Amino acid sequence: FDLHVLQNCMDMSAYNSLEKFYNIVFDQCFSPAGKHLATCDNLGQLAVFSLSSALSVSPTSEKRPSKLLRTGHPGPAYCLKNAGPLLVSGGAEDIRVWRWEQLLSSSKDTQPQIILKPPVGRFGAPETNGLAYDDQSNDLFTGGGDNNIYAWDIETGKLKASYSGHKDYIHCVCLRSGSCQFISGAEDGTVRIWDPASSKNPVHVIKPQDSGQWIGCVAVDSSGEWLVCGGSAAPSVYHLGSLTKTASLSVPKGVVTQSVIFAKERVNATSLELLHVPPVYSSP
Repeated sequence: FDLHVLQNCMDMSAYNSLEKFYNIVFDQCFSPAGKHLATCDNLGQLAVFSLSSALSVSPTSEKRPSKLLRTGHPGPAYCLKNAGPLLVSGGAEDIRVWRWEQLLSSSKDTQPQIILKPPVGRFGAPETNGLAYDDQSNDLFTGGGDNNIYAWDIETGKLKASYSGHKDYIHCVCLRSGSCQFISGAEDGTVRIWDPASSKNPVHVIKPQDSGQWIGCVAVDSSGEWLVCGGSAAPSVYHLGSLTKTASLSVPKGVVTQSVIFAKERVNATSLELLHVPPVYSSP
């Protein structure tokens, strides 16, 4: 059900209790100095936490967010990306660019610097699920519900290019270190490698899993030579130079991978165990 609709149908005290119970954090991002943590959730809220107070030994009221923006997005906010002095949030209808300086100030009226509007399709505005920022070109790459990836000038908000090829909605986007390439993963079960300098079509397509399985997360190591991807099946590691699969990581049956990251010579992954509920049949 939609909590925003429910808000208009019940008293505020009951709604606030329900809101806290059903709050879901979709993504998080550290500030440039690493002293604060930003989060986004299903209610469109952006919260910025002071890590020094949150990690203090003595619990105090200062553990609460140093800034809570209840008007971050009109609908759910799904992803965050640090872009130097800027924080980017992707939501159900648009992408918003905030200045860290303003987010960390004492002002209660913080507004986005720019609002990016992906092209509206026949089903309305697409949600944005994945963000990647190239600090060399100052380009922001976004992917989401209309199966396309968009490149934006993050300072002006100008839409520079669009990239098509996925057959279903996009879950994630990341950059390939040491190159101008970016990589996307989608519900169609493919990982696609793009090179904006040469083509608007993918230069390589990887299909790690069997048909019907989706890709929910991708990451590339600091050398730009190794890729890990995961989703509805076990995470797989690829050597990008040869496009060969080198390993499948072992995860329990029924577990989906939510995110992956390279940490030195290790791969860290977070996962969700699916709960299978048998169908209930009613007698005729």
